[in-house]
Amino acid sequence: MLLWLVEYMALFNKTDVNMHVVKRNKAVVDAHVPTSYTLALNARSDHEYTHTPWTLPTMSLHTVRRLSVLPESFDWRDYMDFSPSVDQGSCNACFAFAAGGVLEYWAHKLGKSVSVQHLVDCTPRPCSGGVVDRLFEWGGPYGWSEPYDGHKHQCKPEGDLHVQDYKVLVGDVEAQLPHALMQSPVAVGVDSAGSHYAHYKSGVLTADACNKQIDHAMLVVGYTPEYWILKNSYGPTWGENGYMRLARDSNACGIDTYATWVTDAL
Repeated sequence: MLLWLVEYMALFNKTDVNMHVVKRNKAVVDAHVPTSYTLALNARSDHEYTHTPWTLPTMSLHTVRRLSVLPESFDWRDYMDFSPSVDQGSCNACFAFAAGGVLEYWAHKLGKSVSVQHLVDCTPRPCSGGVVDRLFEWGGPYGWSEPYDGHKHQCKPEGDLHVQDYKVLVGDVEAQLPHALMQSPVAVGVDSAGSHYAHYKSGVLTADACNKQIDHAMLVVGYTPEYWILKNSYGPTWGENGYMRLARDSNACGIDTYATWVTDAL
């Protein structure tokens, strides 16, 4: 067996991998010349990636109350501790992780709890994907605490966190996103099909590095004048300990397409 492959398997504690997929992804990583971002193999580099663009919700465009003054930079991680990034594995539950990140803010604010596994359990066919705002439309109760295992179990309608109101944007997201972030972290859709997205390691991923047909949910936790800060559900070996910096105001990875967040909960 190739030495680099042995080292890859040891680094990520793997006993078996799809050698063809890992070799193909290593070629992509090795060919990349670092610019504003770098690439590296990660724990998911032996996965086959499939691209299934979302069908967006049919609704009119909501608008966000624009604040007269916004901070130049903002990061919710300066005000609360988010749970560590978890790898969703083979279960396509990114929507539950993104929704869970929004609800985690409200649980922190109200002294309550929420778990991604609870959201997975209470969603029909969650490993085939889902829609973030449908979890907010449900309204709860959220809060049954159990660790994520990538499988659906019986839904337990227990907990003490309830969503009272939420918003959805379809299009024109980037212009309104900083204002929305003053209310809570925001779940967005991005295009995750590109190999540079899949093997992002650090830096600011630019608009030319990925496509714009959204197929994956992420959580926006902050911004600077140059980039958005997003939390992923690919585990801590992906990106900057599970987070990404994505170029701002350029519809990078289709981020200008869809966003949703909770505006009131109890």
